[in-house]
Amino acid sequence: MSNLTISDKDKIFTKYPWVGKTLEIDCGDAKRIKIARDRGHSIWGLEKKDFKPSWSLMGIDHFIKQGVVTDIPYPDKTFDFVICPDALKPPESISTLALTATWYGSALREIYRVGRKDFFIKLPSTYDMKTWLKHLITAGFNVIMMQKSLQGNYLVEANSYV
Repeated sequence: MSNLTISDKDKIFTKYPWVGKTLEIDCGDAKRIKIARDRGHSIWGLEKKDFKPSWSLMGIDHFIKQGVVTDIPYPDKTFDFVICPDALKPPESISTLALTATWYGSALREIYRVGRKDFFIKLPSTYDMKTWLKHLITAGFNVIMMQKSLQGNYLVEANSYV
């Protein structure tokens, strides 16, 4: 279940400029993708759950891939902007702290791998800010801004060093 309301997610989407090709991670039913594409934006989606019938009815199924954030099925540097408006969360099968840290590292490296320029990532309060910064920098991100939200999650704006 999402930690953001639909209106909060929509605010995130309107805050950032639509420049180039965008990927939304964990896009769910992809209604925002449909709206953005109808407005002429180049946005794509990644979702772990199967919403294919819904995506097909909206005519956007070929813009969304089903998959997981630790193995994003897009080539390197495909997207100008990668947004993850829901807090990253490992599968329930990952229960130890060591496995959780490994999972977050893999997820962040994959997000960085498919992005070319800019990133917005919401991170849970699993770690403190210093630990998250270490994970982000290790994955390759140039962190521009990181703040704690009222819900206790961390909101991160970053870009690539290139």
